[in-house]
Amino acid sequence: MTENFDFVTDMNARKLYWNFKVYIVRIWKVQSKDNEKEIGSIEMILQDCKGGRIYATILRALAKKWSGNIILRCT
Repeated sequence: MTENFDFVTDMNARKLYWNFKVYIVRIWKVQSKDNEKEIGSIEMILQDCKGGRIYATILRALAKKWSGNIILRCT
């Protein structure tokens, strides 16, 4: 069974559901404005196999939930 993936460069407003296969190019945490010890959001740049890039944000509520599953490494 072959999965069909959409490319970032083909994205438009006519379609509501997309299936992307992307890699994280850069990821960073943004501190909360209210409390510097808390995560405000997780920001990232994603890239598909054709080189198309998109910027994504994981908002505060979900960042708290998933931050333990995301490992930030410097290479």
